[in-house]
Amino acid sequence: MNVKCPVCGVAELIHGTRDLPHTYKGETTVIPAVTADFCPACDESITDMAETERVMREMQAFNKQVNAATHASDEEDADLQRFMDEALADLEAELVDLSKADQECVAQALLSPPPPSPALERAFERRTRTLDDLLAMQGNEPLAIDREWDVMPAAGREQAQSPDPDP
Repeated sequence: MNVKCPVCGVAELIHGTRDLPHTYKGETTVIPAVTADFCPACDESITDMAETERVMREMQAFNKQVNAATHASDEEDADLQRFMDEALADLEAELVDLSKADQECVAQALLSPPPPSPALERAFERRTRTLDDLLAMQGNEPLAIDREWDVMPAAGREQAQSPDPDP
C-alpha cells in the first residue's frame, strides 16, 4: 500500500528501521533501531504506538541527563561567579583605601609643599638663563621670573596683572 507523507504530502512513505537523531538544548543523541514509515522528502517518521512510547521514553531520559548536566554546570558557574564577586569586592576595597591614602598625600603636599632642594634651585636658575639667552638671540626681552608667575615675559605679566578696561 503506497501512502503519501501526511506532513509534506510530497513523497510516499518507506517502511524501515533506522537510527533516529534527537537534539535537546544543543546536545545530540541517537535513538537506535526505530521502526517506522519514513518520508524521504521531509525526514518525518510515523511510528506505531509501542514504538512511539519507546522513542519518547528514550528522548525524555536523554533530556533529563542534559538538564542535570546543565543544572550542575549552572551551580558551578554560580559558585565561580560568587568567588569572582567576592575577590573583586576585596580588590575594590583595597583600591579605595589606597586612593584615600594617595589623596591625603597629595592634599598634604599641595597645602604644605616642601621647600625646594638646592638641586631644584640650580635647575630653575639654569632654565631661566637658557630661556633668557634664547629670547635674547631672537631679539626679545628677557623673562621676568618669580615664584608666582613661573615663566612669563615682563610685558605679559603686566598685562595679566592689570584689570581689563573693557569687561
